[in-house]
Amino acid sequence: MKVRYRSKFEENIVNEIKKKKIKYKYEEYEIDYTQPAIDRTYLPDLYFPKTNIFVELKGRLTIEDRKKHLWIQDQTDFDIRFCFMNANNKIRKGSKTKYSDWCEANNFIWCDKNIPLDWMKQ
Repeated sequence: MKVRYRSKFEENIVNEIKKKKIKYKYEEYEIDYTQPAIDRTYLPDLYFPKTNIFVELKGRLTIEDRKKHLWIQDQTDFDIRFCFMNANNKIRKGSKTKYSDWCEANNFIWCDKNIPLDWMKQ
């Protein structure tokens, strides 16, 4: 069965991981979290079992994404990191805050364009 990716960016990253012959799982794990007054489930893009790291691949980091990840961070102990298509994008039009700035301000580990090898294997 052919995997259907949610974006070309996700597909490109996964293809690079495949070329390196690194074990990964794409959208296999569901992480439950509670949005105030609403139970929800989050489906991380990638999970690397050797490092126990989840990676969310982001072209856009919307306000909804930011809220969701702050709730998940507050309610779970998972190591969830971001890989951005462009970490220098602003969180909204007219803002001075870049995606990378938001991650650093909220204690999220992030990378730009390519996932570091040490996130994938030890």
